[in-house]
Amino acid sequence: MEIVAQSVWKKYNKHWIISDFNYHFKQAKTYGITGPNGSGKSTLMAILSKQLIPSKGLVQYNDNNGIQINPTSESQLISFTAPYIELYDSLSLKESIQFHNQFRPFYSTIGYEDCIDQLELKKFEHQRLQSFSSGMKQRVKLAISIFTQSEILLLDEPGSFLDDYWRKKYSHWIQSYANNRIVLISSNDADDFSLVDEFVPWHPQ
Repeated sequence: MEIVAQSVWKKYNKHWIISDFNYHFKQAKTYGITGPNGSGKSTLMAILSKQLIPSKGLVQYNDNNGIQINPTSESQLISFTAPYIELYDSLSLKESIQFHNQFRPFYSTIGYEDCIDQLELKKFEHQRLQSFSSGMKQRVKLAISIFTQSEILLLDEPGSFLDDYWRKKYSHWIQSYANNRIVLISSNDADDFSLVDEFVPWHPQ
C-alpha cells in the first residue's frame, strides 16, 4: 500500500494554502508533519482522507504491486480523526461504537467490551455523548479510528484535550495497532511524535 501525492495545490479565497506538495507515503511507516497554525496541515490531512479535493494535482492510492486502487474503494482504506470532526451527540457511547461497526469493523482482536475497557468508560457506556467532556470525546474518536481495520491511519492533532496519561495511552494503541499501516500524524506538539519514523518536509506559505 502506498499514497503518492503529485504536485498537490489547494486554494482558499485566492490564497494558496498548499502549493506544489509532492510526497510518497509507504506502508508500515509512521510519518509526522508539523508547522504553524494556518500553514495547511489540516487541509492536507483532509485531502489525503478524501474529504477535500485538491485544486490542482493528484493523490493516488496504490496496492502493494503499485497498481492504482479503484477510487470507489479508497474511503474504506482510511481511518481519520481530528478535533473538529463531530460525533453523533444524540447517541450513547455504546450506540456510537455499534453504529460505526455496522460500516467499519474493528480488528478481530478487539471487540466492543475490549474497546470500552481500553477507554475506561464502562460506567458511561449508556450516556449520550453530548454529556461527555472534550477529553472523553477525543478518547472515543481516537479509539474508533485506531481500532478500525484500515490501511491508512490519519490523526490530526491527536493529543488535543488529552492529559499525559491519555497521551501515553493513545501512543500505546498506535504501537499495538499499527499493523503495517501508513500512519500520518499532524500536530504542533512534540509529544505526539514519539513514534514517528520520518517527518514530512513542510514549507508554510
